[in-house]
Amino acid sequence: KIEHAKGVAMLLALEMSKFAKRSFSTKSLSFQGALYFKSINYDAGKLSDDIFMKAVRIAAVDSEPRILTAEAFAERVKTKRAAVNETYASLAKLVSLIFEEAGRVSSLAESADLPDDIALNISTQLAWLVYRGFVATVPYEKLKLYPRYFKALEKRIERAKVDKTRDRSKMARFEPYWTQYHRLITDKNARIADRAALSEYRWLLEEYRISLFAQEIKTIDRVSPDVLSRLWLTVTVS
Repeated sequence: KIEHAKGVAMLLALEMSKFAKRSFSTKSLSFQGALYFKSINYDAGKLSDDIFMKAVRIAAVDSEPRILTAEAFAERVKTKRAAVNETYASLAKLVSLIFEEAGRVSSLAESADLPDDIALNISTQLAWLVYRGFVATVPYEKLKLYPRYFKALEKRIERAKVDKTRDRSKMARFEPYWTQYHRLITDKNARIADRAALSEYRWLLEEYRISLFAQEIKTIDRVSPDVLSRLWLTVTVS
């Protein structure tokens, strides 16, 4: 079913691209946003394609009946073209905001004169949120949560400037859960029992960060060391 949806989305994108030329422009980005965009080496053309493909999935595939005939395909192109264009514009706006916020938070961290270990931890979080190809790989529902993650990072930077010991204490509480995820995801030979659970774990880590470093933002999911540990067992044990 997943592969069918991917294939249909590619065909729809190919057909719909004949009717309009889309390109993501960095000209509207601030200096900080443009600098962060440049730093991850995300080709603007590829980024535009990724936004378009995600727009097709959102507006014309994921919430629609499966396409099984040529007639149904032609009808989907005809009836969903406008919705895809609207979704593309909305996504492009969100992606621009993400680059702006990533650039702003990166600049805040650099100017805060934080110790190397804290600064590295913050830059690593940013790098795993906004990287070349993130638009294609991060679920849309999670992309919409990025402003929360950036706000939490901003709060953390503010507090770390005045209480580095406390920040390190929270970082130590978080690190074991991140380390096991990072070790698994970067191991080409890793055995993953449940990829859906792995994705859930990945994004619960961001909520756990919020619960540690910016509690006033509040988490949208219940998260704790126990919740993460139980979920991890389903990721790694078949």
